[in-house]
Amino acid sequence: MNITMTYQLETNSLPHTIELRPEEYFDPLEPEETYENDGVPAYQNAFEYIGCTPDDLKWAITNLGWNSIHDGACHRTGRE
Repeated sequence: MNITMTYQLETNSLPHTIELRPEEYFDPLEPEETYENDGVPAYQNAFEYIGCTPDDLKWAITNLGWNSIHDGACHRTGRE
């Protein structure tokens, strides 16, 4: 699984991309669960993964690349 978060801070003119391991993005799994089927994001907001405040974040796009058939993307602004 390939998880990337591309974001732009209010103080930066260029976006930045970080990669997250499933263990960093999702809550811990129970035995026999998988991230693809049972994964629940650990945080509600992108700024919590990035380590900034909501006011610092201009926008963020999270891409969850499970496989070539099933991909997910979420675009959020700083206050969402």
